[in-house]
Amino acid sequence: MLVVPQSRPAGASPFGRIPTVDNSGRGIPMAALAGTPDGMLRAKFPAIAQALDHFSKAASGSRFSFKITWAGYEAMNFSEELTGTGLVKGMALAFDRFLREATSFAGKPPAANLRPQQYRLHDLMLIAIVTFSGNVFQAEVQLAG
Repeated sequence: MLVVPQSRPAGASPFGRIPTVDNSGRGIPMAALAGTPDGMLRAKFPAIAQALDHFSKAASGSRFSFKITWAGYEAMNFSEELTGTGLVKGMALAFDRFLREATSFAGKPPAANLRPQQYRLHDLMLIAIVTFSGNVFQAEVQLAG
């Protein structure tokens, strides 16, 4: 499966990478994350537990900046402000908005199969959450296949 290339958010230093794959190495379907109530995420997707623990350690009112820097679409400057409590579901919903908004943006992806306009949320699998300085994070996703 192809991991969607993203660049580092401007001005952010890498802090850590939290894997979200199961024992077979399979990521979590982004559409399933978007459709699962927050209270059921841990039970339905045990691989997300470490990420949930990481973000729950922050104060409940903490805000995080979720950035999508899909290769060739960095100029969209796509960012969502999320709180720690609804972060995982908010991240999946933000990816859904990004995919829809990318249809009206003339990006230059490194390969034709990396145009976000040809994908929907159900085509993406969350394989890790990458954290950066300043409460900035990204989702590392791969194309389902």
